Amino acid sequence: MYLSVSGNILNGISVPAYSAKSMPDVKTGSTGSDEPVNGVSNQQNNPLPVLSSEDTIYVLIDTDNNYLTGYSSIGMDIGAEKMVEIKGHYGIMTLRVIKEWTGTNQNDWEWTNGELIDAAASGSELELEVIEGNYWIHIVGWNGDDDSSRSFTITNDGGRYSGRAAFNAFYYRFNGDLTDSGGDGRTLSTSGSPTTSATGKMGNGLTLDGSSYVFNSDETDMLDGTTHMRERDWSFETWVKPSDSIATQPIFFVGDGDGDEGDDEFQIGIRNLNIELCFNDCSGASDEKAYYSGNTLSEDTWTHIAVVWDQSEVGHEVYIDGFRITGQDDTSLIWNSHSSFPTAGNTEYYLGKGDLAGSSNGVEGFVGMLDDARFSEYARGAFAGGLMFSEVIPAR
Repeated sequence: MYLSVSGNILNGISVPAYSAKSMPDVKTGSTGSDEPVNGVSNQQNNPLPVLSSEDTIYVLIDTDNNYLTGYSSIGMDIGAEKMVEIKGHYGIMTLRVIKEWTGTNQNDWEWTNGELIDAAASGSELELEVIEGNYWIHIVGWNGDDDSSRSFTITNDGGRYSGRAAFNAFYYRFNGDLTDSGGDGRTLSTSGSPTTSATGKMGNGLTLDGSSYVFNSDETDMLDGTTHMRERDWSFETWVKPSDSIATQPIFFVGDGDGDEGDDEFQIGIRNLNIELCFNDCSGASDEKAYYSGNTLSEDTWTHIAVVWDQSEVGHEVYIDGFRITGQDDTSLIWNSHSSFPTAGNTEYYLGKGDLAGSSNGVEGFVGMLDDARFSEYARGAFAGGLMFSEVIPAR
């Protein structure tokens, strides 16, 4: 599940606890056995304690679509059998659990202790693991003011993100067309017969048959003049539904598209249903490729994948359905042997086609479907392959 606000999320606050002071020592032999003596104290000269208050987000989930079962209170239009509870301050999560309702009457606020879930927050964004159902979200501010509570429905026909050109080099929802929803107007061109009429992960998706692909020649926001991809922060993510496990199948490729390896190009793809990253060629030096054989995707199943590059750490991270399968800022792919490519002006970017092969079987076009493909101009810190809301929670 992905949430976004116009301000900061889980910001909380800290306030000095002025009343939390220690009592002076009692001096033995004084006239009052329990009276403190002026000038005698064990109170050390330390700063006053701080009370760290937390913002809380409750996501109540109606799993059986029955208003008469589960927790329900005034104003709610669902009966919740499960609840996700998220707490945090300074943008840092202090609690992330999913609980089951144990009450007898519908207004009994009684829940299990809960089980840990995957969740992450960064700035105005929050991503968390949930289960499918109808949702009611209640936000409680650190001081009890400006609470927000409302029901939400799942977005089935749009996309996961809003279109913001300042952050997106491209964002394709594939809902019946190849237009760029990211705000930059980079409509994709086609080769072969790709379609956007079949049902995708959200609304429609891009269907590719191995001989068809889509591309665009305006890669300036990704590469920015002569700046190498290795010298910029970026994130790429998409939903994939592969229908073939043979050979190397490119998902995202930046290069000249002439079919030759060794042209200092970059590719994210799958080989034998495992994610593979390649620079220049997939059979070259070890610092030019990365292959993750321990995390195999499934044929004809939707999976969310993401790759992040952090130029300051010269490292990358790979996510599958929100789980990071690499170490933090993995440095196994560092592109050391080349310095100038890919750069803007002499390359294009492709979805479903690439030039780099990671095995003797060669490289083939992608067979299957893609949906909600986005290239961000910063290193994102959290991903989740979950359900989306049709509204944005207002900032407090």
